[in-house]
Amino acid sequence: MVDGDDPSTDTPVKQGSVPNGTTTLTVSGLSSKTKYDFYLQSNCGDGNIGGWSAVVNFTTKVGPCGVPTAIATDNVTENSATFSWTNPAEQTTGYVWKVVANGGDPSTNTPVAEGYLQSGTNSVKVTGLLSNISYDFYIKSDCGNANVSDWSSVLDFITEKGLGVNDIAFQSLSLYPNPVKSNLTISAKSNVEQLELFSLLGQKVKTLSPNSTQTQLDLSGLSSGTYLLKVTINDSSKTFRIIKE
Repeated sequence: MVDGDDPSTDTPVKQGSVPNGTTTLTVSGLSSKTKYDFYLQSNCGDGNIGGWSAVVNFTTKVGPCGVPTAIATDNVTENSATFSWTNPAEQTTGYVWKVVANGGDPSTNTPVAEGYLQSGTNSVKVTGLLSNISYDFYIKSDCGNANVSDWSSVLDFITEKGLGVNDIAFQSLSLYPNPVKSNLTISAKSNVEQLELFSLLGQKVKTLSPNSTQTQLDLSGLSSGTYLLKVTINDSSKTFRIIKE
């Protein structure tokens, strides 16, 4: 019975009879993570049927939530990539996807990009990525009621380097010293419109809008390691690796 229903008046979810002497019964075809009531009564023959037993309440366990498979990517550009996958057979309410730095853990590391898609969707275009950088894409199913699948197998990809007309603005660009201990000097023939410094996990740690041909970026307060500097000139952007000592 549905939890709270009356076995004498309400329509049962499942019903049946078992031979005399039976003491166990398996009921199949129930919904996962659902509350039910179980009742039993004796049939002594010739219309002599006993009253209903005391109710036994139970809740079915959460069913499996399938993992998306056949993850693929195409149309990878400097700053975007499109992904597709095969949806699992199990009913889902949606999908959670993440892009993390290459080698990152989608369960613990801060994602570069993430999102939620409605059930039935089997592709997504991710934008706002940095050029010529390695990333990892993951996706998992959301089956509702806090029932989610494991993450899919990883799909690693590298955004395009961004060759072509946009490179002209960067031919005279100088970044020095690199490695750097404190101040990084950025020099170009055209005005540098914006500087954005990212950690390898994709976290933005500094930003500056100098609008001049030469400026300095103070890195003295940062921990030693490798960073990614996104430089924008004439509305075009390129990313460079910076080593902080």
